[in-house]
Amino acid sequence: MMPQRVLGKTGLVVSAFGLGGQALLEIEGHQRDTCLLINKAIDLGVTYFDTAAIYGPSRFYLGQSLGMRRSQITLASKVYQRDYKGAKNELDESFKLLKTPVIDIVQLHGIKDQSDKNVLMKDGALQVLIEAKKAGKIRFIGVTGHYDPQILSEFIDLFDFDTILMALNPAVPEFVDLAKKARQKNMGIIAMKVMARGILPEAFPSDKLLQWAIHRSHVAIIGCSNETDLERNIIAASEYSETIDFEFEMDSKLQNRAAFFAKGHEGQRWPATYQPNLPTIQYDK
Repeated sequence: MMPQRVLGKTGLVVSAFGLGGQALLEIEGHQRDTCLLINKAIDLGVTYFDTAAIYGPSRFYLGQSLGMRRSQITLASKVYQRDYKGAKNELDESFKLLKTPVIDIVQLHGIKDQSDKNVLMKDGALQVLIEAKKAGKIRFIGVTGHYDPQILSEFIDLFDFDTILMALNPAVPEFVDLAKKARQKNMGIIAMKVMARGILPEAFPSDKLLQWAIHRSHVAIIGCSNETDLERNIIAASEYSETIDFEFEMDSKLQNRAAFFAKGHEGQRWPATYQPNLPTIQYDK
């Protein structure tokens, strides 16, 4: 049975595995397949669903697929624009595409460096979320990032965020300390980049990687390309036990390569100055 957790101070009860808004959900022309995937996930106990304004048709697919089942899940979206007007437009569009008057969690998307602190200003994106929360249009406010744990650490000191979505896998142990800090603040912790764009499963079982991330968060999200992927992740999450943890030993070449992609370089080539002795992987552009 899928483990259920309380998502920190939000009080929301969520599944240990959540369906990410990328993979199949961000590809045009797959409305029927995504509808089947989303409803299959709910049938199998998944209650946390992730999406974002920059994930192609992901919001549209969820809006078309959930229907009367909307109340059965926790729906989390994101705004990527940093200014007030841009974020407001993205949020308004999300309500329409998701076909819901209330979104459970809306997050500041992809906080990367010091320049992103402008979102915290009165004319920044955070103000949009504060106003929407006061109006009852969103329930909780979160922050996301997978570039630098230090800037995220600063953000959660500057504002009382309800949740944090961060990279969590054995190749980026520096994010584990951030997760611990977030837990001390009773924040809901959501793990992403669990497989480091498919690199870590070259060396380690994917079920153990997912369970490692679940152990350090409340919910770990992974985008799925088909029902086989979905079922594999649900089985792994269902077999998770709080009494068992895993240690992963990896050489520096594998760790550096996995960390490179986990920290947001998925659209880039691995630097030509370093060619690890690993199989070549083709990445979607």
